[in-house]
Amino acid sequence: MKKVHNIDKDTVDEFMIGIDFNIDNEGLHIDKEITDAFVFPIFSVDGLVGCELRSTTGKVIRRTKDAPKCAAVFWRPKDAETLYVTEGLKDAYNLFQFLGKEDNYTLICGSNGVSTTLRALEDIELNKFKRIVLLLDNDGAGDEMTKKVLEKYPQIVDCRDMLKPYKDITEYIMSKG
Repeated sequence: MKKVHNIDKDTVDEFMIGIDFNIDNEGLHIDKEITDAFVFPIFSVDGLVGCELRSTTGKVIRRTKDAPKCAAVFWRPKDAETLYVTEGLKDAYNLFQFLGKEDNYTLICGSNGVSTTLRALEDIELNKFKRIVLLLDNDGAGDEMTKKVLEKYPQIVDCRDMLKPYKDITEYIMSKG
């Protein structure tokens, strides 16, 4: 299988990522209809809560109406010591691939992108982690949210400087081959 958004087959299988060639736009937050999309499940601490759809032909992104603004949880071993926080689903999937299954970490992002990062952090018991790593995008929205996160949670480590000159963790990982 060809990589989609740099996401490999093992990750597609692990997280039940799909493709739909006949999207019913009735159940989506729509300002423009889409017909073909990759379907990314959104899991919270309570299980599956909705889906994100990314068009196969462009950068149109939609979410199911039932998807709450919460922490989208990707990898959550029971005794994880490190929490990684990415800006969005694609970054989380790519970081999962980069880190591998065996590492001792939990991986989350806001279920609705950078604007829900603070809400996502409120859903997680932060005191159970020895280290919390913030990997938001190197852009205006990432800068603004990083400032808000660090004001509220000074124990979080901002690692965006490590990503420069790349826009996000996905571009950084892709540059590593």
